[in-house]
Amino acid sequence: MRVMKILLVGLNAKYTHTALGVHSISAYLTEQGVKNSVAEYSVNDPYESIYYDILSKKPDIIGFSTYLWNISLIRRLSVDLKLATPDLKIFYGGPEAGYHRKGKDFYPEADAVISGEGEGAVYRYLTGQEPDREFPNLPFAYHVLPDTGKTVYYEASRGCPYRCSYCISSLEKHLRFKPLEQVKEELSYLIRQGAKKVKFIDRTFNVNPDAYAIWEFIIQNGGSTGFHFEIKPELFSKKDFELLKTAPKGRIQFEAGLQSLNEKTLSSIHRHNSTDEAFSNLKEILSMGNIHLHLDLIAGLPYEDKASFIDGFNRVYALFPHMLQLGFLKVLNGTEMEEKAEAYGIKYSPYPPYQVISTNWLSVWDIIELKTAENGLDTFSNKGFFPSALSFLWNENHRSYYHTFLSLGQLLENRPPLSHPTLFRLFYDWYCEHNLSKPEAFLSCLQEDFRIKNPHKPMF
Repeated sequence: MRVMKILLVGLNAKYTHTALGVHSISAYLTEQGVKNSVAEYSVNDPYESIYYDILSKKPDIIGFSTYLWNISLIRRLSVDLKLATPDLKIFYGGPEAGYHRKGKDFYPEADAVISGEGEGAVYRYLTGQEPDREFPNLPFAYHVLPDTGKTVYYEASRGCPYRCSYCISSLEKHLRFKPLEQVKEELSYLIRQGAKKVKFIDRTFNVNPDAYAIWEFIIQNGGSTGFHFEIKPELFSKKDFELLKTAPKGRIQFEAGLQSLNEKTLSSIHRHNSTDEAFSNLKEILSMGNIHLHLDLIAGLPYEDKASFIDGFNRVYALFPHMLQLGFLKVLNGTEMEEKAEAYGIKYSPYPPYQVISTNWLSVWDIIELKTAENGLDTFSNKGFFPSALSFLWNENHRSYYHTFLSLGQLLENRPPLSHPTLFRLFYDWYCEHNLSKPEAFLSCLQEDFRIKNPHKPMF
């Protein structure tokens, strides 16, 4: 009897990412004696190269790991692959298809839609047998590190202690943690293999009772690998700070989703932040100078109008994190936000990524303005091109952070991608046109910043 060829496919948002889900499922199937292989691509790869490469592997069964960023491409691939090989069986898993309320009925091109944690659910679908193991007692996902230049995704826990109404993690099971020695062993392998960055996908890493011990381990043994953690700032202790101060610069990155500073908004989405304590701890982290800090805000949440959002933006930016992401609400399948969207007057696209169009508190024109400010923020602050120039701008001029980035975003409208010299010149011209203080000194700061990225080029 011929063994069915099973192919697990990950379509990543970027070439530099890895598909943890398919690797973990593959490792479990292999341990259980179910032969399979893994193929990874990027959604930015040419469509035909993905399509023909999958066909060349001649699979009998394909499992796609579905997310917001890849579901449209997966659906197109599925239709075309079945036209080419009519006997092919295709199943979908992952958060996008697996949590859709209509399930298989919404995806007629798939033979099955699998929900729940992938390792056991896929094993059950393929064999008809019940899995004998689940997280954290699963085999290590990476038999071979896909590419040391890529971001390697890793989990030390599953589940989330919080129930944020917009997040798919609110639907997961209770928190479960890997044993500390297992985490150390697996991280040691990634470090020995020369992984450039390991990104923990734990939804709130520092609820882990072993968080301190894991940080201590990577500070002492991390080599050249960088580690990224999503954290809740209120949970840090003085002991944590004393340890983190000893981390080599670049070893640790933190990301904190503040999402909003509006108390009514936070209550409505079941997110209970202590803003004062969070700000105090974030300032402590930034003062260390050795940890990269990334903060997030979400526009389009219930009860947050433009004025409230701008106030929150200005207060968060005033912390001067290394990156501030201005994101927009996405109404995800299966979440409480999806259930309550109509009651909140939230209009959102029916197509992935289901982004907000307007709410009872934000008009479409407000959203457009916020998008413009986001473009200005990303280009002039988050990309890190202008550290000296921005510091000078804020120190010498009393300006709203939000309205500054809105103005800079408007400067970019209807322009093609700009070269470095053009972008720097544009920033200088903008500064002069607004009659801001000491333009000659600002120009010197721009020249200093320009030489960092372009040491052998004249700025103008």
